[in-house]
Amino acid sequence: MIYLSEKNKHGTYVVYWENGANIGEFIIGDDGYYVYFPIQKYGYITSYFMRAIADKLDELNKDWDKIVRSDPLIK
Repeated sequence: MIYLSEKNKHGTYVVYWENGANIGEFIIGDDGYYVYFPIQKYGYITSYFMRAIADKLDELNKDWDKIVRSDPLIK
């Protein structure tokens, strides 16, 4: 499980793993969706970890995705 800091003035979140370790940030990408920037640039990543990140990103991006998908030009 992951936890997020409060959203800062830039609209980003610091991401913490269940043991309290800082594992990266969620920032807003060019398309308006949140993306994950990891701190660690080496080693392995488990499916459990990736699923936790993906689930939290889906949660954060839910409202924006509804707006994007409602645009008639997108269809």
